[in-house]
Amino acid sequence: MKQRMESIVNRFSAVALVVMYANPDRYPPTINAVNILRAHYHVHVICRLHDAIDYPWPDDVVIERLGTEGSVDDKMAESAVIKLREYLSFRRTVHTRIRELSPVLVYTYEPHAFVASLTIEKSDAILVYHRHEVEEIGKLPCFSLQTWIVHLALRSTKRADILVFPEKNRAAYYATLSRDNRPAFIVPNTPSIYA
Repeated sequence: MKQRMESIVNRFSAVALVVMYANPDRYPPTINAVNILRAHYHVHVICRLHDAIDYPWPDDVVIERLGTEGSVDDKMAESAVIKLREYLSFRRTVHTRIRELSPVLVYTYEPHAFVASLTIEKSDAILVYHRHEVEEIGKLPCFSLQTWIVHLALRSTKRADILVFPEKNRAAYYATLSRDNRPAFIVPNTPSIYA
């Protein structure tokens, strides 16, 4: 993989790192975004290894799947220690890739990926925080990794250079929670209408 990554990087002058703590094969808006980004950047995607891998990603996109294989239900049933260990490993890999690839753009999806990418202040990359959905904070479990990460993301939202939401009401709700009233980009949760 390293040799393939080096040959692809050499063809492009700029790298976009896409970070997602889910399987991008299951998110048509993410597939669309990667296809748009690859017209301008070398795209390297970091994600978790779960669910079936069935999207035929273009050869010039590097997909780096981390962790142990398993379904979403399997991952949800794991112990807190295993979840924390897998997340910290994911975060370490994201930090390493930011340092190694020196991306000009780090495009993160959802709180887990955003928080994992917060090392970015040591780089000049533009940090994009894209939310497909927004949690109802009062309905999160009191003591969970997800709750901790969601709250850390809320407190750190202002570190993102660009915020993206699927519609204006979710953007307004999140702005209230995060106390960040910057205008957000609205990108609907749809696959490409041009495909």
